[in-house]
Amino acid sequence: MYGTGGNYYYDEHDAKRDEYLKRQANVMGNKVMLLFKLTILSIVMALASVVAMLVIAVYTVMYGGSEQIVLYVAWGVAILAFIINLIYGGVVISMKEFDGKYLTSGILYILGQSLSLAKEVLGEIESLSMLASLASLASSVVLLISLFFFVNAIKDDVASFNSYLSGSWEGFKKMNIAMVVIVVIGVVLAFIIPALGGIAIFVGSVLALIISIWQIVLLYKTGKSMLAFKEGF
Repeated sequence: MYGTGGNYYYDEHDAKRDEYLKRQANVMGNKVMLLFKLTILSIVMALASVVAMLVIAVYTVMYGGSEQIVLYVAWGVAILAFIINLIYGGVVISMKEFDGKYLTSGILYILGQSLSLAKEVLGEIESLSMLASLASLASSVVLLISLFFFVNAIKDDVASFNSYLSGSWEGFKKMNIAMVVIVVIGVVLAFIIPALGGIAIFVGSVLALIISIWQIVLLYKTGKSMLAFKEGF
């Protein structure tokens, strides 16, 4: 606060705010870094499963054996990935003390991943292929809404520690919106002008890949920035 002479006085309100920010930086910094590590773990596990299934498939073709093992590996990875996603959603939910939007984001994230797993199960039953497609579409929509809630929360929270990163999260959200618009346009064009529709969907897919990488980078930078802010006290 400022005194009559224009001098700044550090009062109890400032002390409480600094203490809150320090705690927020410590708690959120660690949790965001955990989200980053869980994301990396999911990617590593997915890549490892692809390599494992390729090796098993080649071995089966060359030396014979049951192809069922490939299916077992695929389902094992799917279940492990779902468990990691449950933990990820739980971490997001645990951040709700700083913003209620994390609670909504976490619940929607778990719901979206559950629908994704349901899609895999339904996809194994030919008569339920339509339900599998609906589950896939619902999963994509729910996960996108979950992401928007998360971004809207974290961009506001990180603004207290790093305004540049807050702006980056806002840019990340806008790119997601652009990607969705391009994909939707591509799907519509696919029924009218297939060639243009295919190009639009391809561009949307490239943007989706860029967005995925950008999200990983933002999680890492945000976590590190918050922890660095805490150490600065």
